[in-house]
Amino acid sequence: MGGTIDHFLDVLLRRPLSRRKEDGKRLRYVQMSGESGSVTPFPIYRRTPGSSLYRIAERPIEIWQRSDPTLKLGAPVQGLNAVLSIGDVVGMILAALDWRITEAEALLREPERHATQLMALAQREPETQKPVAWLLDTYASFTAHEKRTQTSSYVNKVRSLTLDPTTQATYGATQPGIDWQEVIDHKLAVLIDFRGEMSSNQRFFGMLWIFHDLLEFIRNRKPNSPLMSLVIDELTYFVSADPRQQDVLADDFEDLIARLARNRRVALTVTHQELNQLTKRMGNVLMSMGTQIFGSTSDLEGGAEVWAKRFDRYEPLKPKKVTDTLVGRNMWTTRTTELSIAEQIRIAAQEKYMNLPPFTFWGAVSQREGELGMVPEQFTITPDEGVNWERVEQARHLLVQRNGQPIEDVRSEIAMRTRGTERLPSRRRKVDINTEED
Repeated sequence: MGGTIDHFLDVLLRRPLSRRKEDGKRLRYVQMSGESGSVTPFPIYRRTPGSSLYRIAERPIEIWQRSDPTLKLGAPVQGLNAVLSIGDVVGMILAALDWRITEAEALLREPERHATQLMALAQREPETQKPVAWLLDTYASFTAHEKRTQTSSYVNKVRSLTLDPTTQATYGATQPGIDWQEVIDHKLAVLIDFRGEMSSNQRFFGMLWIFHDLLEFIRNRKPNSPLMSLVIDELTYFVSADPRQQDVLADDFEDLIARLARNRRVALTVTHQELNQLTKRMGNVLMSMGTQIFGSTSDLEGGAEVWAKRFDRYEPLKPKKVTDTLVGRNMWTTRTTELSIAEQIRIAAQEKYMNLPPFTFWGAVSQREGELGMVPEQFTITPDEGVNWERVEQARHLLVQRNGQPIEDVRSEIAMRTRGTERLPSRRRKVDINTEED
């Protein structure tokens, strides 16, 4: 949501000019709101090496399912089944034709208009034979009412991404604005900024789409690939309050934390405010990360006691009270009452994790790969002098101009593509963000 990005840029801008120029070349700034009039495209139905057409068609459906848990509960003609049945067919054809989600509705509205092209496609690519046959034969035989009933759920999802000029340009462009392999090869820093995106639905879809696009890239990396860092700031903006949706995403994060990060050399950092903002399943997944850093919490049961259970060892003989009892003439015995596990957890939670001073934290650091940090140490950080907000905002504006593509240029490209002509050349602007004045 911008905070980490602003601090990152502020540190860079405080460096000497020569260093700033070199670092600036490795920056890619992505403004998802499009408020500046430019976007960085992440196209839907773009064909990628090694992926089947069916897999490409499934990707947006998986995101819709994760972002809308009620979709799976809908009726057969309005829920997930309806989106699947149409989305798989249309998605496979669009990907094979090198079209995008922006052409989905037109293909469903007039499939016969493209009959010659579709039949040639089926001959050229055997994987499309069944989708093409269904579209030109079965679907063509439906009445107008049947077509609307069959396609309404899928079309509504498509329209949510194609009616708005910003999302149309973001998800309908021909080529992506970020190449993840280029990011690794040239050691780039990609800053993906969702601030300014006022629609929670658009923000949520965008986060999930980019996250899964990156996961797909990570899965295809070789085990000995160069180390890459992935930072997800403010996880609670990334997941919704709906526990069903969080638990679905927990599977993705468990796969990333337990398998992909280790085997594909990904240094993962995830931040959030309080554990009680997450479901138990998601919280358990994050607590499985090797290194944990946490500050003071106001949540006793959902935060402090969770840490106490993880980091504080039970002492079976730890006394709660000691009493001397007279058992005979001048004979006394000492009886000790020990603290229970629950009592020790409660005391540790209250004393260690709920009253930390400002800028003081606990850090339990993993010593080696696959090992959980189990011995937390307390440390204090020194607050910096503060972000130069005016300068950082200016830098972000210049980075958008340099890295983004004008929305109208992309929309013109989309219009040209749908008419089968060459797309317009990009009018990207060259901006020097490294002058002494800036």
